[in-house]
Parts: sequence; structure tokens; C-alpha cells
Amino acid sequence: MTLAERNVAVGMLQGGVTLLEVAAKFGRAASTIYRLYKEYNTTRSTDDMP
Repeated sequence: MTLAERNVAVGMLQGGVTLLEVAAKFGRAASTIYRLYKEYNTTRSTDDMP
């Protein structure tokens, strides 16, 4: 996912959209969105990690 897509996905989740709805919107597996949100909650960033 692009950085912009990751930011939108996190915003959607924070706004109350379900994980499955976000996954469907971006054509990704729910596990991918879950991992993104889990990482965001740990680092407070959607940037690529080194």
C-alpha cells in the first residue's frame, strides 16, 4: 500500500469503519489491515520501517 493509502486506512479505522470494510475497499486481506493498524498503534506512524 502507498503511504497515502495507509493513512486513509488508519483514518477509516479510527473513524469506526470495520477492519473487513477497510480491507475490501483497498482490495487487501484483513490480516494486512490488522497488521498495519497494530503497527500504527505501536509506533504512531504509517511510514515504512527500515
